[in-house]
Amino acid sequence: MDASWLNSESLARYVPRIRTPPYVSNQADVYYRRLRRGSVQDVFLITCSDGLLDLYGGELVQGVVDQWAHIVGRSLESRTQRNSSLTLLRAAIGGDDIRVVSRNMTVEMDERWMDDTTIIVQRFM
Repeated sequence: MDASWLNSESLARYVPRIRTPPYVSNQADVYYRRLRRGSVQDVFLITCSDGLLDLYGGELVQGVVDQWAHIVGRSLESRTQRNSSLTLLRAAIGGDDIRVVSRNMTVEMDERWMDDTTIIVQRFM
Protein backbone atom coordinates (compact mmCIF):
# COMPACT_ATOMS: atom_id res chain seq x y z
CA MET A 1 0.00 0.00 0.00
CA ASP A 2 3.04 2.25 -0.04
CA ALA A 3 2.77 3.76 -3.49
CA SER A 4 4.45 7.10 -4.10
CA TRP A 5 2.12 7.82 -7.04
CA LEU A 6 -1.03 7.42 -4.92
CA ASN A 7 -2.02 10.19 -2.53
CA SER A 8 -3.69 9.42 0.81
CA GLU A 9 -7.15 10.58 -0.35
CA SER A 10 -7.10 8.24 -3.33
CA LEU A 11 -5.73 5.44 -1.19
CA ALA A 12 -8.58 5.76 1.31
CA ARG A 13 -11.07 5.64 -1.56
CA TYR A 14 -9.60 2.53 -3.21
CA VAL A 15 -8.67 0.35 -0.22
CA PRO A 16 -12.26 -0.91 0.35
CA ARG A 17 -12.38 -2.06 -3.28
CA ILE A 18 -9.36 -4.35 -2.99
CA ARG A 19 -10.69 -7.88 -2.63
CA THR A 20 -7.86 -10.00 -3.99
CA PRO A 21 -4.62 -7.98 -4.02
CA PRO A 22 -3.25 -6.54 -6.25
CA TYR A 23 -6.55 -6.42 -8.16
CA VAL A 24 -9.29 -3.87 -7.59
CA SER A 25 -12.99 -4.69 -7.91
CA ASN A 26 -14.80 -4.08 -11.16
CA GLN A 27 -17.16 -1.46 -9.71
CA ALA A 28 -16.76 1.54 -11.98
CA ASP A 29 -16.87 5.19 -11.01
CA VAL A 30 -19.86 6.52 -12.96
CA TYR A 31 -20.47 10.12 -13.92
CA TYR A 32 -23.46 11.50 -15.81
CA ARG A 33 -23.11 14.20 -18.44
CA ARG A 34 -25.76 15.65 -20.73
CA LEU A 35 -24.67 15.45 -24.36
CA ARG A 36 -25.59 18.32 -26.62
CA ARG A 37 -25.38 17.77 -30.32
CA GLY A 38 -25.69 21.31 -31.67
CA SER A 39 -23.50 21.54 -34.76
CA VAL A 40 -21.47 18.43 -33.88
CA GLN A 41 -21.96 15.60 -36.37
CA ASP A 42 -20.52 12.67 -34.43
CA VAL A 43 -21.03 12.10 -30.72
CA PHE A 44 -19.21 9.19 -29.14
CA LEU A 45 -18.09 7.90 -25.78
CA ILE A 46 -14.68 6.36 -25.18
CA THR A 47 -14.50 4.00 -22.22
CA CYS A 48 -11.15 2.43 -21.42
CA SER A 49 -9.06 0.87 -18.71
CA ASP A 50 -5.99 2.63 -17.36
CA GLY A 51 -3.84 0.44 -19.59
CA LEU A 52 -4.60 2.68 -22.57
CA LEU A 53 -3.48 5.81 -20.74
CA ASP A 54 -0.34 3.98 -19.53
CA LEU A 55 0.69 3.52 -23.18
CA TYR A 56 1.07 7.30 -23.45
CA GLY A 57 3.87 7.37 -20.88
CA GLY A 58 2.90 10.24 -18.65
CA GLU A 59 1.55 12.69 -21.22
CA LEU A 60 -0.99 15.17 -19.88
CA VAL A 61 -4.44 13.62 -19.80
CA GLN A 62 -6.19 16.46 -21.65
CA GLY A 63 -3.70 16.21 -24.51
CA VAL A 64 -4.18 12.45 -24.72
CA VAL A 65 -7.98 12.78 -24.67
CA ASP A 66 -7.78 15.36 -27.48
CA GLN A 67 -5.68 12.88 -29.50
CA TRP A 68 -8.23 10.12 -28.86
CA ALA A 69 -11.10 12.35 -30.02
CA HIS A 70 -9.18 13.18 -33.20
CA ILE A 71 -8.31 9.52 -33.87
CA VAL A 72 -11.89 8.31 -33.29
CA GLY A 73 -13.31 11.20 -35.34
CA ARG A 74 -11.08 10.26 -38.29
CA SER A 75 -12.00 6.60 -37.83
CA LEU A 76 -15.72 7.36 -37.92
CA GLU A 77 -15.29 9.44 -41.09
CA SER A 78 -13.37 6.63 -42.82
CA ARG A 79 -15.43 4.25 -44.87
CA THR A 80 -12.80 1.49 -44.57
CA GLN A 81 -12.25 1.55 -40.78
CA ARG A 82 -14.97 -0.11 -38.74
CA ASN A 83 -13.34 -0.64 -35.35
CA SER A 84 -12.52 2.66 -33.65
CA SER A 85 -11.32 0.85 -30.51
CA LEU A 86 -8.73 -1.03 -32.50
CA THR A 87 -7.68 2.22 -34.19
CA LEU A 88 -7.10 3.80 -30.75
CA LEU A 89 -5.06 0.81 -29.60
CA ARG A 90 -2.95 0.80 -32.77
CA ALA A 91 -2.21 4.53 -32.35
CA ALA A 92 -1.20 3.97 -28.72
CA ILE A 93 1.26 1.19 -29.50
CA GLY A 94 2.96 2.98 -32.37
CA GLY A 95 0.50 3.81 -35.14
CA ASP A 96 2.02 3.45 -38.59
CA ASP A 97 5.59 3.00 -37.29
CA ILE A 98 6.05 -0.76 -37.71
CA ARG A 99 9.26 -0.81 -35.65
CA VAL A 100 7.62 0.89 -32.65
CA VAL A 101 4.58 -1.40 -32.86
CA SER A 102 6.85 -4.45 -33.05
CA ARG A 103 8.91 -3.24 -30.10
CA ASN A 104 5.80 -2.65 -28.01
CA MET A 105 4.35 -6.07 -28.84
CA THR A 106 7.51 -8.04 -28.06
CA VAL A 107 10.06 -8.30 -25.25
CA GLU A 108 12.03 -5.42 -26.81
CA MET A 109 9.78 -2.84 -25.16
CA ASP A 110 11.28 -0.61 -22.48
CA GLU A 111 9.28 -1.84 -19.47
CA ARG A 112 8.89 -5.49 -20.55
CA TRP A 113 5.19 -5.54 -19.67
CA MET A 114 1.97 -3.97 -20.80
CA ASP A 115 -1.03 -3.43 -18.54
CA ASP A 116 -4.35 -5.00 -19.51
CA THR A 117 -6.01 -2.64 -21.95
CA THR A 118 -9.73 -2.48 -22.65
CA ILE A 119 -11.25 0.04 -25.04
CA ILE A 120 -14.89 0.58 -25.98
CA VAL A 121 -16.02 3.30 -28.37
CA GLN A 122 -19.76 3.85 -28.42
CA ARG A 123 -21.11 6.06 -31.18
CA PHE A 124 -24.40 7.89 -30.61
CA MET A 125 -26.46 8.48 -33.73
